[in-house]
Amino acid sequence: MTTTALMVEVLIVGVQTAIWILLSLGAIFGHRWLLDLKAIMKGWELPGAIAALGVVYTLGVFVDRVADVLFILIRPHDVLLRSRWISRHARAGGHDQRMALRAYEKRTVQFLEQVRSRVRIARASVVNIPLITVTATAFLLARGRVIAGAAYWDILLVVLVGGTLLTLVAFLALGVLEVTYRIRLDQAFSAWQDRQLRLFP
Repeated sequence: MTTTALMVEVLIVGVQTAIWILLSLGAIFGHRWLLDLKAIMKGWELPGAIAALGVVYTLGVFVDRVADVLFILIRPHDVLLRSRWISRHARAGGHDQRMALRAYEKRTVQFLEQVRSRVRIARASVVNIPLITVTATAFLLARGRVIAGAAYWDILLVVLVGGTLLTLVAFLALGVLEVTYRIRLDQAFSAWQDRQLRLFP
């Protein structure tokens, strides 16, 4: 994986984390302080943006590690593979001839790293999306009537239902990506072993 791709991956996680942190601060202190901060930072936008990028990146690294530890205990792919239909199709997908061909090229590692990158983003999303949902709900309960007005209950319902659905989608996506990664990794390793046996019988 290139350094740029890794940075983008961590920044995506960091932005998700920053959203629920800002919502938490908004629920506790209100949203006026953001307007005050904007006035204070006038003329210092570029240094402020660079500093914010550093903070977001650090948050991304931290949450990525937390999610990694958390999903040692909870394994979404195990949940999915309990379904006979998914397990059967996963095994059938393992016979993809394209992956066997890739095993003879340097693209194999690149392909697996791309899948692994998506796994990391999905894994962090399973942690961050519920936190965003909870903090957005808390923010709306604390400050929403002033901001949203008549649409308050509609917005609250959208946040709760949307957040729940997105959490389920992220969990399923993580499980599917982990199943894909493991199958492709096993297939690539088997193809590599076959090649070694042909070269060094």
